[in-house]
Amino acid sequence: MIGEARMVPVAGDPRPVFYNPELLPQYIAGEVRDEFTIVDAHLLDELRAFYEVFGWTHMGDRSGALPFFLRMTNDSPMPRDATSKTLAEIMMERATELVAMGRPLKVFWSGGVDSTAMIVSLLRAGARPDQVEIYLTTDGIAEYQWFFSKVIYGGRLPFRLIRPTESQAPTIGLREYPDPRGRRRVDPRPTPGPGDVWVTGELFNCLFGPHNAKIDIARETDEQADYRLRVPGRVLDFIAPLIDGCPRPLAGFPDLAWYQMFTCHWVKHKHRFVMNLPRKPDGYIRFCDTPDFQRWALTNAEPKMKDERGRPCYKHPLKRFIFEFTGDEAYFAKGKVGSMPIQPGHVPAANPMFYRYLMDDGEIR
Repeated sequence: MIGEARMVPVAGDPRPVFYNPELLPQYIAGEVRDEFTIVDAHLLDELRAFYEVFGWTHMGDRSGALPFFLRMTNDSPMPRDATSKTLAEIMMERATELVAMGRPLKVFWSGGVDSTAMIVSLLRAGARPDQVEIYLTTDGIAEYQWFFSKVIYGGRLPFRLIRPTESQAPTIGLREYPDPRGRRRVDPRPTPGPGDVWVTGELFNCLFGPHNAKIDIARETDEQADYRLRVPGRVLDFIAPLIDGCPRPLAGFPDLAWYQMFTCHWVKHKHRFVMNLPRKPDGYIRFCDTPDFQRWALTNAEPKMKDERGRPCYKHPLKRFIFEFTGDEAYFAKGKVGSMPIQPGHVPAANPMFYRYLMDDGEIR
Protein backbone atom coordinates (compact mmCIF):
# COMPACT_ATOMS: atom_id res chain seq x y z
CA MET A 1 0.00 0.00 0.00
CA ILE A 2 1.42 3.39 -0.97
CA GLY A 3 1.28 5.99 1.73
CA GLU A 4 2.84 7.17 4.92
CA ALA A 5 2.12 5.95 8.42
CA ARG A 6 3.06 8.40 11.14
CA MET A 7 4.06 8.28 14.77
CA VAL A 8 0.97 9.45 16.68
CA PRO A 9 0.19 10.04 20.35
CA VAL A 10 -1.37 7.19 22.26
CA ALA A 11 -4.93 7.57 23.62
CA GLY A 12 -7.51 10.20 22.75
CA ASP A 13 -5.73 13.19 24.29
CA PRO A 14 -3.94 15.09 21.47
CA ARG A 15 -1.01 15.64 23.84
CA PRO A 16 1.65 12.93 24.00
CA VAL A 17 1.70 10.80 27.15
CA PHE A 18 4.82 10.70 29.29
CA TYR A 19 6.30 7.39 30.31
CA ASN A 20 6.45 8.74 33.87
CA PRO A 21 2.83 9.57 34.81
CA GLU A 22 4.08 11.60 37.79
CA LEU A 23 5.15 14.29 35.32
CA LEU A 24 1.64 14.91 34.04
CA PRO A 25 0.47 16.93 37.08
CA GLN A 26 3.51 19.16 36.64
CA TYR A 27 2.48 19.73 33.04
CA ILE A 28 -1.11 20.50 33.99
CA ALA A 29 0.07 22.87 36.74
CA GLY A 30 2.14 24.80 34.23
CA GLU A 31 5.45 23.79 35.77
CA VAL A 32 6.47 22.21 32.44
CA ARG A 33 6.79 24.52 29.44
CA ASP A 34 5.08 22.15 27.02
CA GLU A 35 4.49 18.47 26.48
CA PHE A 36 7.88 18.06 24.78
CA THR A 37 9.95 19.53 27.61
CA ILE A 38 12.26 17.10 29.35
CA VAL A 39 12.04 17.42 33.13
CA ASP A 40 13.46 14.02 34.09
CA ALA A 41 17.08 15.07 34.62
CA HIS A 42 18.31 11.52 35.25
CA LEU A 43 16.92 10.19 31.97
CA LEU A 44 18.27 13.21 30.12
CA ASP A 45 21.73 12.42 31.49
CA GLU A 46 21.36 8.80 30.37
CA LEU A 47 20.44 9.86 26.84
CA ARG A 48 23.32 12.33 26.70
CA ALA A 49 25.72 9.52 27.62
CA PHE A 50 24.09 7.31 25.01
CA TYR A 51 24.62 10.06 22.42
CA GLU A 52 28.30 10.44 23.31
CA VAL A 53 28.91 6.78 22.45
CA PHE A 54 26.84 6.35 19.31
CA GLY A 55 26.62 9.84 17.84
CA TRP A 56 22.82 9.63 17.56
CA THR A 57 19.99 10.00 20.00
CA HIS A 58 17.44 7.42 20.99
CA MET A 59 14.55 8.96 19.04
CA GLY A 60 12.04 6.22 19.64
CA ASP A 61 13.25 2.67 20.15
CA ARG A 62 10.84 0.57 18.11
CA SER A 63 11.83 -2.57 20.00
CA GLY A 64 10.28 -1.01 23.10
CA ALA A 65 13.28 -1.81 25.29
CA LEU A 66 14.54 1.67 26.19
CA PRO A 67 12.70 4.30 28.26
CA PHE A 68 11.75 7.60 26.72
CA PHE A 69 9.68 10.67 27.58
CA LEU A 70 6.73 10.09 25.26
CA ARG A 71 4.73 6.94 24.79
CA MET A 72 3.87 6.77 21.11
CA THR A 73 2.49 4.20 18.75
CA ASN A 74 5.03 2.18 16.82
CA ASP A 75 4.34 2.54 13.10
CA SER A 76 7.24 0.22 12.21
CA PRO A 77 7.08 -2.90 14.39
CA MET A 78 10.07 -5.21 14.08
CA PRO A 79 9.57 -8.71 12.69
CA ARG A 80 10.71 -11.46 15.04
CA ASP A 81 10.99 -14.38 12.61
CA ALA A 82 13.93 -15.34 10.41
CA THR A 83 14.62 -15.61 6.69
CA SER A 84 17.11 -17.60 4.64
CA LYS A 85 16.63 -15.40 1.56
CA THR A 86 19.66 -13.56 0.25
CA LEU A 87 19.58 -9.81 -0.10
CA ALA A 88 19.61 -10.17 -3.90
CA GLU A 89 16.49 -12.35 -3.77
CA ILE A 90 14.68 -9.85 -1.57
CA MET A 91 15.74 -6.97 -3.84
CA MET A 92 14.26 -8.72 -6.87
CA GLU A 93 11.02 -9.63 -5.09
CA ARG A 94 10.53 -6.02 -4.05
CA ALA A 95 11.36 -4.63 -7.50
CA THR A 96 8.98 -7.10 -9.15
CA GLU A 97 6.25 -5.98 -6.75
CA LEU A 98 6.75 -2.30 -7.62
CA VAL A 99 6.90 -2.92 -11.37
CA ALA A 100 3.68 -4.95 -11.15
CA MET A 101 1.89 -1.92 -9.68
CA GLY A 102 1.92 -0.42 -13.16
CA ARG A 103 2.23 3.14 -11.82
CA PRO A 104 4.82 5.68 -13.01
CA LEU A 105 7.63 5.84 -10.45
CA LYS A 106 9.88 8.83 -9.73
CA VAL A 107 13.07 7.12 -8.53
CA PHE A 108 15.62 9.26 -6.63
CA TRP A 109 19.24 8.45 -7.45
CA SER A 110 22.07 9.97 -5.38
CA GLY A 111 24.90 8.09 -7.09
CA GLY A 112 25.35 6.00 -3.95
CA VAL A 113 25.18 2.26 -3.37
CA ASP A 114 21.58 2.11 -2.11
CA SER A 115 19.87 4.04 -4.89
CA THR A 116 22.07 2.46 -7.56
CA ALA A 117 21.11 -1.05 -6.40
CA MET A 118 17.48 0.05 -6.36
CA ILE A 119 17.59 1.14 -10.02
CA VAL A 120 19.42 -2.06 -11.01
CA SER A 121 16.73 -4.18 -9.38
CA LEU A 122 13.93 -2.31 -11.14
CA LEU A 123 15.65 -2.71 -14.52
CA ARG A 124 16.27 -6.40 -13.88
CA ALA A 125 12.60 -6.76 -12.94
CA GLY A 126 11.58 -5.43 -16.36
CA ALA A 127 10.69 -1.82 -15.58
CA ARG A 128 9.93 0.01 -18.83
CA PRO A 129 11.33 3.46 -19.64
CA ASP A 130 7.79 4.85 -19.57
CA GLN A 131 7.32 3.59 -16.02
CA VAL A 132 10.52 4.81 -14.36
CA GLU A 133 11.89 8.35 -14.33
CA ILE A 134 15.21 8.94 -12.55
CA TYR A 135 15.44 12.06 -10.38
CA LEU A 136 19.05 13.15 -9.90
CA THR A 137 21.43 16.06 -9.38
CA THR A 138 24.84 16.90 -10.80
CA ASP A 139 26.32 15.70 -7.49
CA GLY A 140 24.89 12.23 -8.09
CA ILE A 141 26.30 12.17 -11.61
CA ALA A 142 29.72 13.15 -10.27
CA GLU A 143 29.52 10.45 -7.59
CA TYR A 144 28.97 7.63 -10.08
CA GLN A 145 29.55 8.99 -13.57
CA TRP A 146 30.05 5.52 -15.06
CA PHE A 147 26.53 4.43 -14.12
CA PHE A 148 24.98 7.65 -15.39
CA SER A 149 26.84 7.44 -18.71
CA LYS A 150 26.34 3.71 -19.33
CA VAL A 151 22.99 2.89 -17.73
CA ILE A 152 20.87 6.02 -17.29
CA TYR A 153 21.90 8.27 -20.16
CA GLY A 154 23.34 5.48 -22.28
CA GLY A 155 20.34 3.25 -21.59
CA ARG A 156 17.95 6.04 -22.62
CA LEU A 157 16.21 6.08 -19.26
CA PRO A 158 14.17 9.24 -18.76
CA PHE A 159 15.68 11.43 -16.07
CA ARG A 160 15.04 14.79 -14.46
CA LEU A 161 17.98 16.91 -13.35
CA ILE A 162 17.05 18.70 -10.11
CA ARG A 163 18.57 22.17 -9.76
CA PRO A 164 18.65 24.41 -6.69
CA THR A 165 15.81 26.54 -8.05
CA GLU A 166 13.57 23.46 -8.37
CA SER A 167 14.09 22.22 -4.83
CA GLN A 168 11.57 22.81 -2.05
CA ALA A 169 14.47 23.21 0.38
CA PRO A 170 14.56 27.05 0.41
CA THR A 171 10.96 27.15 1.68
CA ILE A 172 12.01 25.27 4.83
CA GLY A 173 15.26 27.16 5.36
CA LEU A 174 17.54 24.73 3.53
CA ARG A 175 19.55 25.36 0.41
CA GLU A 176 22.69 23.51 -0.52
CA TYR A 177 24.27 21.36 2.16
CA PRO A 178 27.81 20.07 2.75
CA ASP A 179 29.05 16.58 2.00
CA PRO A 180 32.23 14.87 3.29
CA ARG A 181 34.21 16.11 0.30
CA GLY A 182 33.66 19.72 1.32
CA ARG A 183 31.39 20.41 -1.65
CA ARG A 184 27.88 21.82 -1.50
CA ARG A 185 25.27 19.32 -2.62
CA VAL A 186 21.93 20.27 -4.13
CA ASP A 187 18.86 19.25 -2.14
CA PRO A 188 17.09 16.83 -4.52
CA ARG A 189 13.52 17.23 -3.25
CA PRO A 190 11.47 19.03 -5.92
CA THR A 191 7.81 19.98 -5.87
CA PRO A 192 5.85 16.83 -6.79
CA GLY A 193 3.35 16.81 -9.62
CA PRO A 194 -0.22 15.49 -9.42
CA GLY A 195 -0.26 11.77 -8.63
CA ASP A 196 3.52 11.53 -8.24
CA VAL A 197 4.90 8.40 -6.56
CA TRP A 198 8.38 8.90 -5.13
CA VAL A 199 10.73 5.95 -4.56
CA THR A 200 13.85 6.33 -2.43
CA GLY A 201 16.56 4.17 -0.91
CA GLU A 202 15.87 5.44 2.60
CA LEU A 203 16.35 2.83 5.37
CA PHE A 204 19.13 0.87 3.66
CA ASN A 205 21.56 2.47 6.12
CA CYS A 206 19.50 1.06 8.99
CA LEU A 207 19.82 -2.42 7.50
CA PHE A 208 23.61 -2.19 7.24
CA GLY A 209 24.53 0.08 10.10
CA PRO A 210 26.49 3.33 10.36
CA HIS A 211 29.76 4.04 8.65
CA ASN A 212 31.62 7.04 9.97
CA ALA A 213 34.76 8.07 11.81
CA LYS A 214 33.53 6.68 15.12
CA ILE A 215 32.81 3.24 13.71
CA ASP A 216 35.36 2.63 10.98
CA ILE A 217 35.01 -1.11 10.50
CA ALA A 218 38.13 -1.32 8.35
CA ARG A 219 40.24 -0.24 11.34
CA GLU A 220 38.67 -2.46 13.99
CA THR A 221 40.94 -4.91 15.78
CA ASP A 222 39.55 -7.88 17.69
CA GLU A 223 40.08 -6.02 20.96
CA GLN A 224 38.44 -2.80 19.74
CA ALA A 225 35.53 -4.72 18.29
CA ASP A 226 34.39 -5.90 21.74
CA TYR A 227 31.70 -3.38 22.60
CA ARG A 228 32.20 -3.99 26.34
CA LEU A 229 35.61 -2.36 25.94
CA ARG A 230 34.24 0.53 23.90
CA VAL A 231 31.04 1.42 25.80
CA PRO A 232 31.08 2.93 29.31
CA GLY A 233 29.45 0.84 32.01
CA ARG A 234 26.59 3.26 32.65
CA VAL A 235 25.67 3.18 28.96
CA LEU A 236 25.90 -0.62 28.92
CA ASP A 237 23.50 -0.71 31.85
CA PHE A 238 21.11 1.64 30.06
CA ILE A 239 21.10 -0.35 26.81
CA ALA A 240 21.14 -3.81 28.43
CA PRO A 241 17.40 -4.36 27.69
CA LEU A 242 18.04 -3.41 24.04
CA ILE A 243 20.90 -5.92 23.74
CA ASP A 244 18.88 -8.64 25.49
CA GLY A 245 16.09 -8.21 22.94
CA CYS A 246 18.30 -8.75 19.88
CA PRO A 247 17.33 -12.02 18.14
CA ARG A 248 20.99 -12.94 17.58
CA PRO A 249 24.24 -12.40 19.50
CA LEU A 250 26.01 -9.11 18.78
CA ALA A 251 29.55 -9.87 17.63
CA GLY A 252 31.16 -6.57 18.56
CA PHE A 253 30.87 -2.81 18.63
CA PRO A 254 30.05 -2.38 14.90
CA ASP A 255 27.29 -4.97 15.33
CA LEU A 256 25.96 -3.14 18.38
CA ALA A 257 26.08 0.17 16.50
CA TRP A 258 24.07 -1.43 13.68
CA TYR A 259 21.41 -2.80 16.05
CA GLN A 260 21.11 0.55 17.81
CA MET A 261 20.55 2.24 14.45
CA PHE A 262 18.11 -0.48 13.32
CA THR A 263 15.97 -0.10 16.43
CA CYS A 264 16.31 3.55 17.41
CA HIS A 265 16.65 5.35 14.09
CA TRP A 266 14.36 3.43 11.75
CA VAL A 267 11.35 5.75 12.09
CA LYS A 268 13.50 8.86 11.78
CA HIS A 269 15.03 7.58 8.54
CA LYS A 270 11.65 6.45 7.31
CA HIS A 271 10.13 9.93 7.43
CA ARG A 272 13.04 12.30 6.99
CA PHE A 273 13.04 12.64 3.18
CA VAL A 274 9.59 14.28 3.15
CA MET A 275 9.80 15.84 6.60
CA ASN A 276 8.60 19.47 6.63
CA LEU A 277 8.17 19.67 2.86
CA PRO A 278 5.29 22.04 1.99
CA ARG A 279 4.27 19.75 -0.87
CA LYS A 280 4.52 16.00 -0.41
CA PRO A 281 3.95 13.42 -3.16
CA ASP A 282 0.70 11.48 -3.33
CA GLY A 283 2.70 8.29 -2.83
CA TYR A 284 6.03 7.74 -1.11
CA ILE A 285 7.74 4.33 -1.24
CA ARG A 286 10.84 3.46 0.77
CA PHE A 287 12.20 0.63 -1.33
CA CYS A 288 13.44 -1.53 1.54
CA ASP A 289 10.65 -0.84 4.03
CA THR A 290 9.41 -4.43 4.09
CA PRO A 291 9.52 -7.24 6.69
CA ASP A 292 11.82 -9.39 4.54
CA PHE A 293 14.52 -6.73 4.34
CA GLN A 294 14.36 -6.42 8.12
CA ARG A 295 14.40 -10.19 8.60
CA TRP A 296 17.55 -10.32 6.45
CA ALA A 297 19.26 -7.68 8.59
CA LEU A 298 18.24 -9.39 11.84
CA THR A 299 18.78 -13.07 11.10
CA ASN A 300 20.61 -13.74 7.83
CA ALA A 301 24.29 -14.67 8.14
CA GLU A 302 25.22 -12.97 4.85
CA PRO A 303 28.08 -10.54 5.69
CA LYS A 304 27.05 -6.88 5.49
CA MET A 305 30.40 -5.10 5.37
CA LYS A 306 32.86 -7.79 4.24
CA ASP A 307 33.51 -9.59 0.98
CA GLU A 308 33.73 -13.34 0.39
CA ARG A 309 37.33 -13.41 1.68
CA GLY A 310 36.49 -11.52 4.87
CA ARG A 311 38.00 -8.22 3.77
CA PRO A 312 36.17 -4.98 4.72
CA CYS A 313 33.86 -3.86 1.90
CA TYR A 314 31.16 -1.26 2.47
CA LYS A 315 27.68 -2.78 1.82
CA HIS A 316 29.23 -5.65 -0.08
CA PRO A 317 26.00 -7.60 -0.86
CA LEU A 318 24.54 -4.56 -2.62
CA LYS A 319 27.78 -3.91 -4.51
CA ARG A 320 27.88 -7.54 -5.65
CA PHE A 321 24.26 -7.19 -6.79
CA ILE A 322 25.18 -4.07 -8.80
CA PHE A 323 28.32 -5.68 -10.25
CA GLU A 324 26.37 -8.66 -11.58
CA PHE A 325 24.38 -6.20 -13.69
CA THR A 326 27.06 -3.65 -14.63
CA GLY A 327 30.32 -5.61 -14.63
CA ASP A 328 31.95 -2.50 -13.12
CA GLU A 329 34.45 -4.07 -10.72
CA ALA A 330 35.86 -0.70 -9.67
CA TYR A 331 32.63 0.02 -7.80
CA PHE A 332 33.59 -2.41 -5.03
CA ALA A 333 35.98 0.28 -3.76
CA LYS A 334 33.25 2.90 -3.35
CA GLY A 335 32.80 4.37 0.12
CA LYS A 336 30.09 6.32 1.87
CA VAL A 337 29.12 9.80 0.65
CA GLY A 338 26.35 11.59 2.52
CA SER A 339 23.35 12.38 0.35
CA MET A 340 20.56 13.33 2.74
CA PRO A 341 20.01 17.05 3.38
CA ILE A 342 20.62 18.37 6.86
CA GLN A 343 17.29 18.11 8.61
CA PRO A 344 15.62 21.25 9.92
CA GLY A 345 15.08 21.74 13.62
CA HIS A 346 18.27 20.15 14.92
CA VAL A 347 19.98 21.80 17.88
CA PRO A 348 22.93 20.67 20.04
CA ALA A 349 22.31 17.47 21.99
CA ALA A 350 22.83 19.30 25.29
CA ASN A 351 19.60 21.21 24.64
CA PRO A 352 16.46 19.31 25.73
CA MET A 353 14.76 20.52 22.55
CA PHE A 354 17.07 18.14 20.68
CA TYR A 355 14.71 15.32 21.60
CA ARG A 356 11.58 16.73 19.96
CA TYR A 357 10.38 14.49 17.23
CA LEU A 358 7.64 13.67 14.75
CA MET A 359 4.09 14.01 15.98
CA ASP A 360 0.78 13.28 14.31
CA ASP A 361 1.23 15.93 11.59
CA GLY A 362 4.60 14.52 10.56
CA GLU A 363 6.47 17.73 11.23
CA ILE A 364 9.39 18.60 13.49
CA ARG A 365 8.16 20.92 16.27
